[in-house]
Amino acid sequence: MPDPLANMSPFDAAHDDQKKIMDDGIWVPCRICEEIFQRIRLTRRYCNTCKRAFCEGEHGGFSGRGPAVCVQVPPPRKAVRAITVHVSGYL
Repeated sequence: MPDPLANMSPFDAAHDDQKKIMDDGIWVPCRICEEIFQRIRLTRRYCNTCKRAFCEGEHGGFSGRGPAVCVQVPPPRKAVRAITVHVSGYL
């Protein structure tokens, strides 16, 4: 008999893992384990960026004091400062 507190359905952007975990109070599979390794590992952690569930510590975690992020989300780009070079007297 399936666990009533677990949702084994595929990822659905219309009702993402964050909503399933926070609003419905259920466990969902780590989407990385499911897609890459074809295994089911239930979790209640989700990425604040892509809203997919992940295994804490193995496929994501909390970024310092910020929100949780999975390994599929690239790190934020640092602002690149433009360097202006003035060349005078050269032709």
